[in-house]
This record gives sequence, C-alpha cells and structure tokens, in this order.
Amino acid sequence: MEKRKLKKMKVLEPSEEMVLAAESDIPAIGNMAYERMEYPIGLFIQAEMDENILKIGFFVTDILTAGGRRPLYTLFIDKENDCFIGYDYRLKKWTNKMLDKIELPKGVKGDHTWCDLNSRSQIWETLGEEYKKDNVCYGLFHFEEQVRERQKIQKHLNLDYLIATISWYR
Repeated sequence: MEKRKLKKMKVLEPSEEMVLAAESDIPAIGNMAYERMEYPIGLFIQAEMDENILKIGFFVTDILTAGGRRPLYTLFIDKENDCFIGYDYRLKKWTNKMLDKIELPKGVKGDHTWCDLNSRSQIWETLGEEYKKDNVCYGLFHFEEQVRERQKIQKHLNLDYLIATISWYR
C-alpha cells in the first residue's frame, strides 16, 4: 500500500448516531480510591471501503464529546495483498503496530466497542466469516495476527529458497 495514496483518501468522520451514543457514554467511577474510571463503551468504530481498501476509524468518547471529528487511529486493510497499516492521528505518523499495541486513553477498552451494522457488515465481508465469532476489535486483531503469521512464513520460505539457491551455486 502506498502511504501517499492512503493519505489522500477521505478521512473517516463519525456518524450522527455515533456522536449521540458517545454523548450518552458516561464513565463509571468506582468509590474506592484505587478504582479507575471506565467507560461503558469508550471505543467507536466506523468502516468504509475505498478503492478496494477497507478503512477503519477508531474514535473515543472523549474526542467525540469534545466536538472532535477525526479518528484516534485509522487502520487500512488491503485484503488482496494481505497487508495492513495504520495511521495514528495523535502522533501524526504511520505505524505497523497491531491493534493490541495501540495506546488507548484511560478507561477505554477494546472489548467495549460500538460499531454500526453497515460498518460491521463491511468488516466481516472483507475479513471473512471466520472472524465473525469475535467482537469487532478482537476479529480485527486476529486478522492482523494471521497476516503477520503468513508474512513470517513467506519470509522464511523466501529465505530457504535463497539459501538453497546459494548452496546450489557452490
């Protein structure tokens, strides 16, 4: 995937339904001093296909309720080429980190996600039915894991081929 081409794509914006859900997402704060604030939802997902690339925007309650309209993080998935890359809007840089390595604000967890039906169906259609049993974040994470595993195998196969070719020439 070309980063320049991805950067020129339209930035995902939250739907009105998402903004309304974020406004009603009030954090639960425990009454013990060591308990942390936790959002019932906290993480919102919006997905869209653009030029055979699935764009998935991750929004958080704090940004949406403050009037922000940019995602915290956008994941780009190219299923044909079996690869993914992300753009972190806080750091303003591209990253190859998997979703479990992305820093979420305090009180936000990946298992508490909100995703509309249209986005969910686009994600499952692109990734495949085998990821449908998980929640959206975990399905995306498992997809990323398997892409990395396939890339590792391919790298080792190429390395084995290279070693065999070099030893044949000796």
